[in-house]
Amino acid sequence: MATPTLDVSVLSYFKPIFVFLFVFAILYAILEKTKIFGGAKGVNSLVAFVLALLFIISDLVDVIDIATPWFTILFIMIIMMVLVFMFVGVKPETISATFEQTWLVWTLVLVMFAIFGYALSQVFGSQIQAIYAGDTATAGKGIGFDVGRIIFHPKILGVILIIVIAAQAVRLISKGL
Repeated sequence: MATPTLDVSVLSYFKPIFVFLFVFAILYAILEKTKIFGGAKGVNSLVAFVLALLFIISDLVDVIDIATPWFTILFIMIIMMVLVFMFVGVKPETISATFEQTWLVWTLVLVMFAIFGYALSQVFGSQIQAIYAGDTATAGKGIGFDVGRIIFHPKILGVILIIVIAAQAVRLISKGL
């Protein structure tokens, strides 16, 4: 009996093209929306093109490859939550007003940074660990080793976390929640 199978392994050869188009489209849309370069479409497309090429040349293709499914899941979950609230009778204006609140925007930004942090740690984690752990090949060589040992020391990371929490507490208390 013949069983149909779909072999999509050939698409992995086109991954750089897909990443280039994805990064180009996202960067061009952001540049057009923010009008950083004065709204000149030619400049925006040139900057987006150059940055998309840099993504392909570097190891950032793997970062995009890891982060894209997580962003897809995030946005599908957001859409499903909105649909559930609309299904139970919440008005679209209320949902729209909720998404305009700053705490929700900052929460979504934090989740997006967490996704990118996860993807970056998957791609560059071994290189950072080699710098921090100081294996015999990199022991005592260069300023990168020393800076990595200082920044990624557990005590320093703990102090940075406490400072961030304290800054957010001061911001929220001074704002009056």
